[in-house]
Amino acid sequence: MRNQKPALTDFDARYHRCASAAVSLQKGIYHLFMLRRQATTDLYATDLYAKVLRTYQCVFQICLALLLLDFDFSLNPMLKRIPPRLRRLCGNSNEPSREYLDPACVVTHSVFENGHRAWHGFRQEHPLHSVAEDALALYRRIVDARHSLLYRPFLTDEGGRMFWRDCPLRDLIGTTPSADEIEIVYGNFVRAVWDWRAADMKSSVPERFIRDLFMVYEDQGGNRPTETLVLSYARTLNPGDEELLGKLRSYRNGLLRLGDDPRFSKIIWPADSRIGEV
Repeated sequence: MRNQKPALTDFDARYHRCASAAVSLQKGIYHLFMLRRQATTDLYATDLYAKVLRTYQCVFQICLALLLLDFDFSLNPMLKRIPPRLRRLCGNSNEPSREYLDPACVVTHSVFENGHRAWHGFRQEHPLHSVAEDALALYRRIVDARHSLLYRPFLTDEGGRMFWRDCPLRDLIGTTPSADEIEIVYGNFVRAVWDWRAADMKSSVPERFIRDLFMVYEDQGGNRPTETLVLSYARTLNPGDEELLGKLRSYRNGLLRLGDDPRFSKIIWPADSRIGEV
């Protein structure tokens, strides 16, 4: 019974949560790359709306990756809040299954905000504790600006007198984290995963997570090359831009210190693996 695979209705299955965390981080790497690209190509006409939303996405993705790797925080209680549009994707809408849904699907944005159901990071002795604190601190600096852009400012009615209250939006945009600050947290995250591996050699999760970052996926429709998630994701959003994909690949390899960190050489990669190329 000890080696029995978790049921597909169990969204706390470690191997699936680990793979989902790697996917989440790769999406964040893409948006961080694009945030930096915007800073160099849009010096005189910065689209603050796009910048704030892209910044939020970078921060949300790393927070999501961290949460998925915190196995003390169960996803299963969140299943009852899965919306009908996602339930309809499952073979049985009354029983959500990992056969149809990524574990990340059950995580809502509100889980990173205050409340008794919120995720507050890892226990203090965990190697990812500090980086989770830093990521959540970035989240608190961007979430109100994101909400203000999408839902506020409100038009208020004070006894028949109408007011357009947009002053907080200007203030919030000025406090959002920079790409440099976010990039530091991403780099610290990768280093903290290695610290986790060193502190707990019995756990297969840290090394599995690193390997999952370079897992290649076959497009079921046969329309895209077999490649890592970050490149496939970028190809979907930037069809035909091979130059961008090449620069993104280099940026990912540099961010992960693929050529500099000797610890990568200690991982047993599959024989046909083309690490850093796909």
